[in-house]
Amino acid sequence: MQTVNGTILSGQFDETENVFTLESIKSFYTVTTLNEKQIQNLSSYLEKIKRTMAK
Repeated sequence: MQTVNGTILSGQFDETENVFTLESIKSFYTVTTLNEKQIQNLSSYLEKIKRTMAK
């Protein structure tokens, strides 16, 4: 498993199952398993919010 610790989210990627287990979003703790499509949708949403906030 690969651990991801970003400024917005953190979790672990399981290469065998090809899923990402989301463990925290900012200061909120959770345990949610996301598939590739869900990760892509989350990434797109966060990029959209980032562009909106930059204006």
